[in-house]
Amino acid sequence: MTSPRLALRLPIPGLLLGLTLVTVGCSGPTEDVRVTLCKDMARLLVESGQPVQWQGVERQMTRFEDQVITLRFQATGADGGATEHRATCHYAYDSDAEEYNTSSDPATYYATNPHRMTLDDRVITGRPLTEAIHQAMAEQGRDWLARLAAAIRGLWGGGG
Repeated sequence: MTSPRLALRLPIPGLLLGLTLVTVGCSGPTEDVRVTLCKDMARLLVESGQPVQWQGVERQMTRFEDQVITLRFQATGADGGATEHRATCHYAYDSDAEEYNTSSDPATYYATNPHRMTLDDRVITGRPLTEAIHQAMAEQGRDWLARLAAAIRGLWGGGG
C-alpha cells in the first residue's frame, strides 16, 4: 500500500514540468506577435550581427485594409558606426477572422505573417520574404527552447 506522503509527491515533478512549460511558453502581456516578428525579421535582414536599438514602433490599422507596422531603429555595423533604418511589415486583413473571432482586440483580424515588407528602400516579397519569416521564426523557436531548458535546469537544481 502506498503511503499518503508518497502519493502526494509523485505528481509534483510532472506538475512542475507542466507549470514550467506554461511559464516559458506564455510570457504574459507583451508586444503583439506581429510586432515581434517584424522586429526579428528587420534585425536579421540588416545583418549587422550586433544588437539593434529600437527607436519607435507605429501600428496603423484600418478596417478592410492591411495593418502596417513601422519600425525605426539603429544598427551598429562592423566598423562600430550606427546607421538608422526603417522597416515596415504589411499584414493582410482577414474578414473571415473578424466574422468568427470573438476577441475584442482588432489586431486578431489580421494575418500573423506579413505579405510584404520594406527595409529602408528595399521591397521584400515572395521567396525572400518567406525565407525571412522562416529564419525569424526558427530563431524564436530556438530562443524558446533555450528558455525551457534553463527553466527545467532551475527546477532540478542544475543551475542556469
